[in-house]
Amino acid sequence: MSESRRTTYLKHVEPNSVSVFFSGIAPQRSSDQSYPFSVNRNFHYLSGIDQENAILVVIKGQSKEGSLLFIKRPDPEKALWDGETLTFEKAAGLSGLDVESVKDIDTFKETLHGILSVTRKAVYGLIDTIHIDLGQQHA
Repeated sequence: MSESRRTTYLKHVEPNSVSVFFSGIAPQRSSDQSYPFSVNRNFHYLSGIDQENAILVVIKGQSKEGSLLFIKRPDPEKALWDGETLTFEKAAGLSGLDVESVKDIDTFKETLHGILSVTRKAVYGLIDTIHIDLGQQHA
C-alpha cells in the first residue's frame, strides 16, 4: 500500500526533486522516561512505518525514481529496556521497499550528500528542489 502511495506522490512532485520525511522523536518526560510517541502522519502514510527516529527519502530524478528508508540499527541490549525495534528486513516488508533501500540512519547525511552531488556519481541527475517535512518535532 505504501508503495502505491509513494507512486501517487511522485506524480504530483516536480522532476529533479528530493522529498525528506521525518517520523519524529518521542519527547523526554524524565531521564529514563519518554512521553508516548506519535508518528508524523505524512511519514507513516508514505512509509507504513510507525517508529521514531526514522527518515524516508523520496527521489524523483530526470529519468529515475526511488525511495530510501533510514532507521536505527536494532540494538539487542536496548531492546531489553525499550522493546524491540524494526529490523531492516521487517521495515522493508512494511514499507514495500527492497532491503537494499533500507539503510542505517547513521548513513543519512552521507547518502543525502551523494544524492545531491553534482558530480558524475549522482545517480538521479541534478536535483533542483528539496521538500522537507519535519512533522511535529519536540525539543
